[in-house]
Amino acid sequence: MATICARAISGSVGYILNLYISFQSKLNPGREMVRYSIVFVCQMAASGILISLLSVIPIPTIIVKAIIDTILFFVVYNIQKNWVFADTFQLR
Repeated sequence: MATICARAISGSVGYILNLYISFQSKLNPGREMVRYSIVFVCQMAASGILISLLSVIPIPTIIVKAIIDTILFFVVYNIQKNWVFADTFQLR
């Protein structure tokens, strides 16, 4: 239950910060919230799956998690910039 609450709070705060500060969006908050939620759930699933798959290698799991989550941060930032908070889809 604590993990679910923490994820819900972090997702909500992340959305608000990205909407108003990172991307200063003035578009359609409803559409952006749906898109952000899709990306948020996919990021969470990708992180969990990749960490599980790579936990068999002889590297501490915390290091594997740090590497995977760092890579996902940059991927998700670009998705948010070019799809979630963009007026039109732009793949760069």
